[in-house]
Amino acid sequence: MSYKRKMARRTPPIKVIEKDKLDIIFKYQKELQELLGHDLDSMIIEEKEAYTRDNFLGLMAELNDLMGEINWNKWKPNKKVANQAKVENIMNDAFHYFINICLVWDMYPEKLYDKYNKRNKSLLKKIKDNKLKYTGRKKK
Repeated sequence: MSYKRKMARRTPPIKVIEKDKLDIIFKYQKELQELLGHDLDSMIIEEKEAYTRDNFLGLMAELNDLMGEINWNKWKPNKKVANQAKVENIMNDAFHYFINICLVWDMYPEKLYDKYNKRNKSLLKKIKDNKLKYTGRKKK
């Protein structure tokens, strides 16, 4: 059997996705917030700020939990191995808070993608032009 035939058998067919997964996640999160009594579309600026503050605090609490799960203290001996399932659950909870903040400020997936893409291209250009000094890598 030829290589191409073997690969054709192994490669699953491409599924046609009717809607982007991120669009669906945002839709579900907005529905959840509406069930909880948050009418994000009609909030005045002060309500948006308060809602953002509350969700920011929730997001920070989840990120703090994540730090506790991954042994971030370099000066302390590692006492446990990070639990993949816990890390994923914490990141999912943090993502809910982040989406809430996006929703209240009308930053839906398409706009979020566009802004991310623009910023990413800008950072890549700075890195390529050696104008960005911090790379996140340790110096050897």
